[in-house]
Amino acid sequence: MKGSATRILLLGVLLASLGARGAAADSEPEPIGVVRALPAQPGPHWFWLSDLLLHRTALFDADSGDMLGAISAGTAGVGMIVSPLFSPDHAEIYVAETYYSRGVRGERTDVVTVYDARTLKPAAEIPIPPKRAEYYPGNAPNALSDDGRFLAVFNLTPMTSLSIIDVRARRFVSEVQTPGCSLVYAAGPRRFFMLCANGSALTVTLDDEGREQAVERTAAFFDPNKDPITEKAVRRGNEWLFVSFEGQVHPVDVSARSSASASRGRSSTTRTARRRGASAAGSIWPCMRRRADSTRSCTRAGRTRTRARARRSGSTISRAAAGCSASR
Repeated sequence: MKGSATRILLLGVLLASLGARGAAADSEPEPIGVVRALPAQPGPHWFWLSDLLLHRTALFDADSGDMLGAISAGTAGVGMIVSPLFSPDHAEIYVAETYYSRGVRGERTDVVTVYDARTLKPAAEIPIPPKRAEYYPGNAPNALSDDGRFLAVFNLTPMTSLSIIDVRARRFVSEVQTPGCSLVYAAGPRRFFMLCANGSALTVTLDDEGREQAVERTAAFFDPNKDPITEKAVRRGNEWLFVSFEGQVHPVDVSARSSASASRGRSSTTRTARRRGASAAGSIWPCMRRRADSTRSCTRAGRTRTRARARRSGSTISRAAAGCSASR
């Protein structure tokens, strides 16, 4: 009796399985290998999200919740940074990548891959020195100049430097040594800046060929021991906003005069002179803003400028500690 019931049950499972296979055979097979082009104009709520486990960056539409596409970057399982940058016209995507000849070991090759922003297919590959930094969570590992021509990739070997790539000419241009300073942020069409261990910033200015024209350190604008800032800055026009662990906002003004004017009348000793504290046109100028205080006072060459005042309980909040900003 029990054996008969078991046989009937197995027969029912077999018939159900055959029926499911027949239904599947009648349906159309799902096409594979089909590449659809994205619209030329990105959607208003599209966003890219990097996945360290899958080692890719994926494009999502927040309105529909759909994943629209993905770009795999570098050898899977190696490294922690997948940080795409986008050309000003949204036609190209730039991703710095690392590959190893034996998967997780072997000869290392670093490249900047240029992807078509509509098909997400590789359009070009630019070899760079195998020095690009890998760290977690991977904020500010590279930056694109404001005119979209030069890409700066942060290197860590553990010596720090920047690899400069001309993405329009599709070539590596030069390496700029940046001892004691890390990460990289855009600061103009020919200028980048980095954060330094002593609380200052380092400005790297390029010539029109993408080679080093000037390197300048600012005065310290935060205390890395008492109240360090996080690297998760936000750009608002010509101003980068850094927030400290105690909640103070430190703006960095990158609206100074162009790098072309910075080179006039300067000798080959510019780098050394600037390290000794000499100021120069074309640099960035950090200011300090206290927590919950929108008042900022910036001075340069004796000129003081107060941009805004916040009032609390009918009285003006005291101005932030004096910083320095180029006059606009």
